[in-house]
Amino acid sequence: ILGFGAAMALLAALLPRFARLFIERERREIEVAQFARSMFASRGLGRTRGRLGVLILLSLLERRVVIHADEGFDSRVNPEDWQHIVARMTFLLHRGHPAGALRSGVQALLALLLERGFLGPEELADLLPSAPVALEKGR
Repeated sequence: ILGFGAAMALLAALLPRFARLFIERERREIEVAQFARSMFASRGLGRTRGRLGVLILLSLLERRVVIHADEGFDSRVNPEDWQHIVARMTFLLHRGHPAGALRSGVQALLALLLERGFLGPEELADLLPSAPVALEKGR
């Protein structure tokens, strides 16, 4: 029995697809959303001028995408707008293209912000950090 358990643990550690079998879907969604809120707060994104911070989180293990946007967007961006971007990114992520998912999400986000009047073209150059933050399994 111990050998079987050890083999299952090893498979779960080496194969994300196998590991997902042991985590309920609802639990995965809750964990990823909670982690996104934590990252948003720890990175100080809630302290931006106009409360216009946005975090895009891709979780490779759970194969989930979360966009956490601050309250400054509420007047001009609907939850459906964010969900449309998430759906587009999730489609690519599920097909094994995390870089493409992130690129697509950032492009869609920038287009949405321009369309809704949050940004002018001259402000785009300094908007994004020089590189995404990548965290390993242990977070």
